[in-house]
Amino acid sequence: MDSDQAYVSDVVEQDAPLASITWRELAVVGLGGALGVGLRYFVTQSLPEGLQSHGAVGIFTPLLYINTAGAFLLGLVLPLFSHAGRHHLRLGVTTGVIGGFTSYGALADLTRQQIVEHVSSGRVLLDLSVALLLGILAVTFGHFLGARHIRRLGS
Repeated sequence: MDSDQAYVSDVVEQDAPLASITWRELAVVGLGGALGVGLRYFVTQSLPEGLQSHGAVGIFTPLLYINTAGAFLLGLVLPLFSHAGRHHLRLGVTTGVIGGFTSYGALADLTRQQIVEHVSSGRVLLDLSVALLLGILAVTFGHFLGARHIRRLGS
């Protein structure tokens, strides 16, 4: 199976209808999410003081670093789980831990805050573009490395 096909099937499986979710899956995702949120808090508090301060409202906050790192990790582990066949572990790590670690809801709130504080439209669009572009690049690079590792194991 091509690693790109494995990635697409993982995403499709994660988007299964709510009615097919089991209590075990819900528990695994919930526990993973709690770990991810705790990890995000720990990382944010552990950053050097200069990186912790938000200063003027803008995208270059701990949130940018965390979301970019989380996107990279997601890209890295999805190809690995596609070959491992561990459904509950994949859900716990990807949707749970990494989903709890990253916070695109906070990104939306930061954008709202910029709009309320009358930050220029150009700045708001630049900040959002930087955050989304870094996320896309990070998940793509992570996926490339994860798929490469799987190919090496197979040869």
